[in-house]
Amino acid sequence: EVRISSVVRSGAWIATEHDNQSSPSTFFKPLAGQETPGVSPAGKEMNNTIGAGAATMTFDTAGQNAYWYSDISYPTGSDDATIAAGSYTLNAYFSALPSAAAWWDGSYGLRQQIAVSAGSSSIPNDYPVRLQFDHATLVTDTKSLSSGDDLRVVHWNGSTWTELDRALFNDGITSSSWDSATTTLMFKTVSTISASGEDNGYYLYYDNSGAVSPPTNTPSSRYYIAEDLTETQTSSTTYANKVTLQFTPSATTEQYVVIATWRQRHVGGLGSIADAGESRIALNGTARTGTSEISYKMSGNVWKTAQAILKITGVVAQQTVAIEFSANGGTDAIDNARIVVFMIPDPSNADIQYVEDLPITTDSVNPADALTVTFTPTSAGDYIWMVNGFVHEGPGTGSQGGLLAEDETGADQQHSDESYTAQGDPFVPLVHFEQRNLAASSQTFTIRHQPDTTPGGERQGLTQLLFRSDVFDLVEFASATADTSTTSSSYQSKNSLTTASVGSDRDYVYLAVMGMYNGVNDITLSTFGEFRLDAVQQLEEEVAIGRTQNDRQIGWSDAERGTGNRIIDSRYRAESGQTTHALYAQILSLRYKEPGTGLGSEETSAGLTITVSVHHTKVDGTDAQLITSASTTIDSGTADPLVLDLGSAAEQTFTSADPRLLRVQVTVDEIDQATSFTLAYDSVVDPSSLDTPVVTVPEWGLAFLLLVPLIPFLMSAIWRRRRLAGNIATVFLGA
Repeated sequence: EVRISSVVRSGAWIATEHDNQSSPSTFFKPLAGQETPGVSPAGKEMNNTIGAGAATMTFDTAGQNAYWYSDISYPTGSDDATIAAGSYTLNAYFSALPSAAAWWDGSYGLRQQIAVSAGSSSIPNDYPVRLQFDHATLVTDTKSLSSGDDLRVVHWNGSTWTELDRALFNDGITSSSWDSATTTLMFKTVSTISASGEDNGYYLYYDNSGAVSPPTNTPSSRYYIAEDLTETQTSSTTYANKVTLQFTPSATTEQYVVIATWRQRHVGGLGSIADAGESRIALNGTARTGTSEISYKMSGNVWKTAQAILKITGVVAQQTVAIEFSANGGTDAIDNARIVVFMIPDPSNADIQYVEDLPITTDSVNPADALTVTFTPTSAGDYIWMVNGFVHEGPGTGSQGGLLAEDETGADQQHSDESYTAQGDPFVPLVHFEQRNLAASSQTFTIRHQPDTTPGGERQGLTQLLFRSDVFDLVEFASATADTSTTSSSYQSKNSLTTASVGSDRDYVYLAVMGMYNGVNDITLSTFGEFRLDAVQQLEEEVAIGRTQNDRQIGWSDAERGTGNRIIDSRYRAESGQTTHALYAQILSLRYKEPGTGLGSEETSAGLTITVSVHHTKVDGTDAQLITSASTTIDSGTADPLVLDLGSAAEQTFTSADPRLLRVQVTVDEIDQATSFTLAYDSVVDPSSLDTPVVTVPEWGLAFLLLVPLIPFLMSAIWRRRRLAGNIATVFLGA
């Protein structure tokens, strides 16, 4: 290229022109580390030379400003200088970006902290927690998907983020939903929270439109219920489903207790002997061993209750529990069918003792210790004791007492007679619930069978379960074991429990049992028993049987969420001319611990919102005139280097009468999560710079000063360094 000059040019000028033509990329306007003297507000210089100072500047305070000024003013002579209309770009290098640890996943724009707190007793690891929040408002504000797929629960332990499985609350009767003002999620604790303590490491993340397939392998409730309280009549001898409950354990360590209760009768035939149909428990589509052919031989057209207890653990596949029913000659009926499944909390500390002997077995020794459990409690304290089994007469049709539940002292606490139901006929149930206070010494609980020794008696489905009461928040217990009787046709109270009031909703499981027998051998005269909840009948049994003192039980179970102050009653009465006896009456209320879940204010991702502005000012820094500006957020995912488009501006003209400095200003507008970044500049590896449009100046030697002014920036934390080659725009010389 040939150039003609009207003035004498120095050798340095000629060398500069040559270098621009042969290697324009070597020309930068680096941001230097020197202070700008006589300028206010004070700042750093922008100059022509890439420095070696490796300067940095940390931004960590809202309202913070930093300035860089060109090292000379424009124009340098008598002619005007101009910056053409066009775009401005900031090239920013960092030595530290906001820590990634402050935010779980940059794909999620918002979060709220969940403060999970314990009450007067500790919350164990893997304990199900309820979180209720207003999802509908988040959806309306376009902050969350209506499907809920972007709602994630995560935990920060101080060094690591862990995403937790979460599920919509669903206990089988009541369920939560997405896009609701009361959406309720369940998730598990990741570590123990001490009494009166709090774990602030839980967060609810959302605002990710691309989120799919959230993890959901966690219990949706601490208990599950399925029920069909209506009457179903059948004359078919093929078993048919009455009610089914499905749930899926999330870990093999979870321990679930299954309690099934129902009533059955023979339709018609009041005063005539009949079997009240047959029922059984099916588990995962197959009749469970030991819980088939359950019935009662008595008058037709009256109702006998039945119960079955089992425990499920060691599986993570979906579990299906069903009560099935069939007729046993004529037309039979079933109603008030309910299945309650509840989790034993903190199983590693619950000292769970479970034994079962399910197949049909003939005992010919009287008494026979049919099923025993012997253990030493982990410490002295209260234990829940649950018993279940089924019995009928042996081949000789004789009876010596049936099945009995024997406590650790050797005392009988419940009794089901086998008389009247012969071998080949269905089995009658034994059920018992009780709380026992045990010493820290060897304890033995027994299901005793008293058969006719020749040729023996049959029993099946024997189950015993014990676990510590103190894994619950509170177990309340009422006991009335004495044998009392009435001839009144009005209900008489046998046992009553009023649960304590609490200030907020809690989960409860209720267990109740009452032994009964009749004093008059007359199949036309009934004995009655019932359970009430707040004076509303929950379950009633009516039995008329042609035997005297044929012991049996009425048993009931339920679960609910509430604030306590519930009255549970067991009552009994007699038909005129009959005497009804009640004994071994027990009522238990198991209240779960309820961790607090306080939601914090909505937070955005950890980062700083900054505005980068380009001004021209007087030589003393006053009279700043905005050329262009742009805002951005600096977070852990910000590119390094960051190429920030500052937008386009009109042509800028500077005159000798009013020489101007070019200024870059960085302002911290907002900080989220008390974080920071560190801007790096003034070195070959960190050439932070400002790219401007074409500049026209009166002297060629100064033309390059505004092309790529390199800006020294300070920022904090951990940033990558990278060199970015600068490109020089074409420069036009003035005359």
